[in-house]
Amino acid sequence: MACTSTELVHFLSKIPERS
Repeated sequence: MACTSTELVHFLSKIPERS
């Protein structure tokens, strides 16, 4: 899938990182 840096930021903003 081709996603831009902006879309990546939106994705990370939507889903909180849980390690």
